[in-house]
Amino acid sequence: MEQRLLRKPEIAAQYHDFLAEYKSMDHMEEVRPHESPRVPPVYIPHHFVLRESSSTTKLRVVFNASCKTSDGTSLNDHLMVGPKLQQDIAAIILRWRQFRHVYTADIAKMFRQILIHPDDADFQRILWRLPHAQSIQHYRLLTVTYGMASAPYLAMRVLQQLALDEGSAFPAALPICKNSIYVDDVLFGADDIMTLREARSQLVSLMDRGGFPLRKWTANSTELLEDIPDDQRESSDRPINKDDSLKVLGLSWSPHEDSFRFLISPYMQTVHTKRSVLSFIARLYDPLGWASPVVISAKILMQELWLRKLGWDSPVPNDLLKQWTDYCSDLPHLSGTRVPRWTGMHEKKIGLELHGFADASTRAYAAVVYIRILHSLTDIQVSLIAGKTKVAPLKTVSVPHLELNAVALLSRLMDWVRSTLKLDQIPLYGWTDSTIALA
Repeated sequence: MEQRLLRKPEIAAQYHDFLAEYKSMDHMEEVRPHESPRVPPVYIPHHFVLRESSSTTKLRVVFNASCKTSDGTSLNDHLMVGPKLQQDIAAIILRWRQFRHVYTADIAKMFRQILIHPDDADFQRILWRLPHAQSIQHYRLLTVTYGMASAPYLAMRVLQQLALDEGSAFPAALPICKNSIYVDDVLFGADDIMTLREARSQLVSLMDRGGFPLRKWTANSTELLEDIPDDQRESSDRPINKDDSLKVLGLSWSPHEDSFRFLISPYMQTVHTKRSVLSFIARLYDPLGWASPVVISAKILMQELWLRKLGWDSPVPNDLLKQWTDYCSDLPHLSGTRVPRWTGMHEKKIGLELHGFADASTRAYAAVVYIRILHSLTDIQVSLIAGKTKVAPLKTVSVPHLELNAVALLSRLMDWVRSTLKLDQIPLYGWTDSTIALA
C-alpha cells in the first residue's frame, strides 16, 4: 500500500488526512507499547476507494474484514451478521414518490457515530505509518466499522433503539426514522411545506439525541432550503438548476425537474467476453423496473451466453456479438428518458386506482403497475409505478403457461405496491389479453 501511495502523492495526502481525522475525532486510538490486549488482537487490512461523485469525501478508506488470514478464514467469517433490519430500497423510493414536497439528507459518518464495546476494540486493529515516520503504529478502531459483516445490523439496530427510546417526543419524525432510512440516506416528504418543515425539525432533534447529525440536505424546491445553512446543504456552492443531478439510493434524481433519469455508462471493452458482457449487464441498476423493456433484452442475451457453455473469458460468438453491439449502441438513448418522482397522490384527490398489465412471449414474461389518480372529473393523472420481468425458463414451456406466469407475477407485484403504499381500500384492475389465463 505504501509503495502504491508513493506513486500518487495527492492520494497519499488524502489517505493520511482521512486517518488523521479518524484519530482526532477519537474514532481510533493508538495501542500503547507493551499493552496487554483483552483478547487475541485481529489486524484488518485497509485500502482506498475514490468516489468522484461525492460532494464531501472524495476518498474513503475501506477496512477489509473479509481478507483471509493464515488459517484460511477472515474476521467476517467468525462474525454473526444479525437479521436484516434494512428497509427495501424499492419500497423506500416508492413511498417517497407519494409526496408533493420532499427532502433528502445524509447521516454524517453514521457508522462512526456508534461506539463499540471496549472489549471488542482489539478485534479491529490496524497498522499505519505516519508520513516520514520510521516505525509502524498500531491502532484500534473504537466505532462500528464499515467493512465488518455485522456493521449494517448494528447501525440499524441503534437507530431502532433511538426510535424506541426517544421517538414518542417526536411523532412526525418517528415514521421517518423507522421506514425512510437506508444505511445513512434519509428520504421523506409531505403534501404541504409547513408539515414537511415540522417533520424535518423533529427529525433533526430526534437524530441529535442519538448523536447522528444530518447534512447534505436537498429538496425539490429552493423554498424548502431557505432556512438550512449553506454548509449543511448538498450543493452549497450552487442553487438548484436544471443541470443538477444527484444520486438518491443509486438512482439519478434531478431536484429541479423533480424527475429520475437513467445515466448509462458506455460499454468500453474492446474484447467481448462472457465476463465483460455479464459484468456490464449487472451494472444496469433499475430497482423498480422502470426500464424493464430495455433490461430484459440484456437478460435474454445473458441466458443465451449460458446456453452456449462458454468459458468466462471466451469470446462472444459472432451471431450474439452483433446483437450485443447493437444493444450497446442503442442503450444511450435511454438517457433521455425521465420518470417523474411525484405520482400525483395528495389528500384532496377524488379517486385512486391501481392498474396492472401482464404479458408473455416465448422468450420472457412481464408485469407492470400504474397508478391512476383523479384530481377532478376532468383532470386524470397516470404514473408508472413498477415493472417486473422474467426470462422464460430453459425448459420448453407453452405460451399460455407463460401468460399464466405473467399474471401470477402481476398479482404479486400489485400486492407489493398496495401494501407498500398502504392502499388497502382502493380498486385494483389487472389486465391481460390471454383468455386462457383469464379462464
